[in-house]
Amino acid sequence: VSAATGQLLWEVPLRTPHTQNCVTPLIYNNLVIYSGLEQPLTALRPVNNNGTWVAEQVWENPATSLYMSSPVIVGSTLYGMTHRNRGQFFAIDPASGKTLWSTRGREAENAAIISAGRLLFLLKDDAELVIARPNATSFDVLRRYTVAESPTWAHPVIDGNRIFVKDAETLTHWTVS
Repeated sequence: VSAATGQLLWEVPLRTPHTQNCVTPLIYNNLVIYSGLEQPLTALRPVNNNGTWVAEQVWENPATSLYMSSPVIVGSTLYGMTHRNRGQFFAIDPASGKTLWSTRGREAENAAIISAGRLLFLLKDDAELVIARPNATSFDVLRRYTVAESPTWAHPVIDGNRIFVKDAETLTHWTVS
């Protein structure tokens, strides 16, 4: 959409089996990266050809379809969780779409992923908070903590050395020392 006029410049249909899509698209350099349930993780490059905008597909990665977990980019690596194999964390090169690594599966149904400082905070829906180092070659877990007694669907909030976690019943405050 043109910021100046509100005119639609280009569009790409995204059809999923449901009426919603929870995944937030990412911008990496000149790419728009997006996915949805039963749709591959895809990168498009919007291009203006003599006044007409088109969205050219650059790559797609069908092994990392996303449903409820939005990925993050740290440096030149995209980190996320696919619903495939009952939940797999993964890392992808956002320039090429190549999978760099993925976990074995059965991790969780969903995870809220936050990049803060030099760490990844991955809050799984079963209330396990995984703290990992961004690493393009392996899933580099530093610690795992159980942070609630009921399901966690909201993103944790990181504020300095404080972590706020909302579960189905409460809001808790954790302090990192």
